Amino acid sequence: MTRDNIALRRFFVLALVVGGLISASEGRGSAPVSEAEALRLKTIAEGFMTNRQSFPFLTCRFEVSQGAAGSLKEALDSGPSKDVVKAECIWIRDGSKERYELNRPVDREKLMGSVKGEGVPLTLGPHKRVGEGSLVLATNGVLLSGAAYSPDLPPPDLIDTPLDMFGEMGSDGSLHPGRLIPRFLESPEVGTVWPAEAVSLEGQDLLKVVFEASKTRITFFLAPRQGYLPVQMWVGDRDGSVHRKGFITKVRACSSGRWFPERIVLIDGDAKDPTKPCYAREIKVTELDVDRRPADAQFAIEVPAGTQLWDGIDSYSLITLPQTTRFHYSELSGLLAEMRRQAPIRRAREGQIGEPTGPARSRRLVVIGGAALLAVVLGGVVLWRIRARRRHSSAPSP
Repeated sequence: MTRDNIALRRFFVLALVVGGLISASEGRGSAPVSEAEALRLKTIAEGFMTNRQSFPFLTCRFEVSQGAAGSLKEALDSGPSKDVVKAECIWIRDGSKERYELNRPVDREKLMGSVKGEGVPLTLGPHKRVGEGSLVLATNGVLLSGAAYSPDLPPPDLIDTPLDMFGEMGSDGSLHPGRLIPRFLESPEVGTVWPAEAVSLEGQDLLKVVFEASKTRITFFLAPRQGYLPVQMWVGDRDGSVHRKGFITKVRACSSGRWFPERIVLIDGDAKDPTKPCYAREIKVTELDVDRRPADAQFAIEVPAGTQLWDGIDSYSLITLPQTTRFHYSELSGLLAEMRRQAPIRRAREGQIGEPTGPARSRRLVVIGGAALLAVVLGGVVLWRIRARRRHSSAPSP
């Protein structure tokens, strides 16, 4: 089995674990923990969720760097040092309103080459999104494409944020202890959650919580005095091998006893051997305001000329922006209505009842494919891990 297939297999097994889709025989679920142990685990989950949900509005700017590091220590101390790719991000939230941008100058042709395993990593391709609730406009700056999502086609979850360890804790936080603990306690057939264990790690008093299902093991080291943030997160197999590690190396104390991750390092490679080269991502918060509500005008993004947008459902809803356009979240319902108003007109104009054919069909397939790839770019996790394993396997020994 190739390294790419191994990485994909592990990812999908993990998805099955958190989805509760593994059967009792595969999950090898254990008997429920004692009532006292379950109560302690529930307290941990509630503490984690209380801190996580204590940021109803925020403005957060952060930098992402990814590349090779000579060792785990080097990555933790100073981040990646070879073949480094950097991006600047902004995340603004106020209730159900949200804006997110990952920006960096790119050579589009070179970046598109990464689809074939060449060029720079696709997962740091520039992308933007803005919206309120399920009405969201998400765009891909590499493919110059995007989709206007709606309740008919809900948007992909926003996970590339510091609170989600830049996607390490899964879609919509599905891998964080606030969700895993109640799921495993309520459905023991899914797998095993072990009683919380008090440990000391690098001078910190932490709580170790372990989840096991099928062949997968996820281990958290949580800081109870800092909102139960996961100081470390390990993902591996039940035999003890570890394939990925996430570290929160710096935490910012916020008002009202809240805690926010300020620096995160994600490691992919031989995470069990700290002396070997590894592939790393470093996320550093450069600006954070959790006390002042962002102005309504900040919930807008600029989409470059030539970008093709559609509603994600009807290929005839495709529009091409003739010029760079600024979209405020309040304008998205109008954009969606215009797309859908134009769709039957275009269909009638082309004399089509079903799907288009010829050049028209080709253009729409390109946009549809681009929208599908956009979801991969927004998630980012799988492709990065695959490329990390490829880079790590060819990295020279120190």
